Amino acid sequence: MRKASIMRIWEIYRRESMAYWMICLYLLFEYARPQSIFPWMSGLPWAQMFLVAAAVSSFFDPKAKFARAPSHLHIFMFSAAILASTAVAQYRDISFQHLFDFFSWVVIYILILTIVTTRERLIGFLFVFVFYF
Repeated sequence: MRKASIMRIWEIYRRESMAYWMICLYLLFEYARPQSIFPWMSGLPWAQMFLVAAAVSSFFDPKAKFARAPSHLHIFMFSAAILASTAVAQYRDISFQHLFDFFSWVVIYILILTIVTTRERLIGFLFVFVFYF
């Protein structure tokens, strides 16, 4: 196993693309929520801005590619079940109001799988995930 050091982790981030930086910053602002801690940061929708920036910059990232995984079929089937249950729900208006909540997580899932494609990126992303919690 490789020796983990702060300098090694910084090297992983320093060499990465804008898409990778944006998905890591999205993770920071969605889960650690520094905008809730520091009032001067609370004006903008930081997490959404970083998510859009990650999506746009992923088109220019040579390492980003849509990975084929067996879990995609399960996500697709679950999405179809969500849509079917929304269509026949007793309170359709409420169901449609919250439909975006689920599909935003599908987009986030696809973005993470598209951007975090190498071993180094996975290590860095997991470090960010553990560090923020």
